Amino acid sequence: MRLDERTFATPEQHDEHLPHMPPWLSQGSNHRVENGGIVRDFPDKGWFVEIADLDALLVFCQAHGECVVAASTWMAKGFPEIEIYDDYRE
Repeated sequence: MRLDERTFATPEQHDEHLPHMPPWLSQGSNHRVENGGIVRDFPDKGWFVEIADLDALLVFCQAHGECVVAASTWMAKGFPEIEIYDDYRE
């Protein structure tokens, strides 16, 4: 499950400030307020690999293309992310 978290206090505030976006309540499920912001759930799929250490990460990147590593991703907080560029990159 992927959490979509925003700093807006209410769904109405989100919709007012982002009129070009679909209404907050029209997508996702389990809409709620947590820690002063709005949150909703989306079912999600992803590819996961376990990498033992930095040397293994370097081997992985050499095998799969140029990589960008982030300590956490906006789609799954607390999960490190490896973005692989095996073609053109801006």
